[in-house]
Amino acid sequence: MYRSISLIIVCFAALVFGGTDCSGGRSSATEAIPVDIGTLPANCANEHELGAAIALIASTKKAEEDSDARKVVCLGVSKNGRPVAVVLFTLESFAGSNLWRQYLATFEVGSDQRLALIDIKEVGGRGIRSVTGLEAGPNVAVLSGLGYGPDDAGCCPSEPSTQRFAIRGGHLEPIASK
Repeated sequence: MYRSISLIIVCFAALVFGGTDCSGGRSSATEAIPVDIGTLPANCANEHELGAAIALIASTKKAEEDSDARKVVCLGVSKNGRPVAVVLFTLESFAGSNLWRQYLATFEVGSDQRLALIDIKEVGGRGIRSVTGLEAGPNVAVLSGLGYGPDDAGCCPSEPSTQRFAIRGGHLEPIASK
């Protein structure tokens, strides 16, 4: 059991810090990584279980989640055709600092209702942008909020900002703005 938890933490850390290979020797690098943290109902809306997954990510970064800022949209777009929870969440207080970062993650809900992390991307935070909205539809997630203009202070982004991600098999791929 401890080996499984360690592997999960290493995989989360690899994905959060920019790594991409957490396949554990499986033949496909795009397979979802099993995360045995509990179950989700078919509608993907179990905040407690998502909170446990996010807490695991936060622990690898010595941060805490601002759970009031979490946004969840559920889709059915995994490579297995299973429901996918698209989650926008905020981590703050990194090692006691006032730094905050926002992440977009996808989790597959398996046929046994177990949660599996598919992908995670850093999408906002102090000095980057403030993401306040999440909308998702077939194969796309749209983030809205405020970005930093040339004269904005670190606390106060003021320029409207939109980011789009294609969702392919549950994986997030940035879509270039036109």
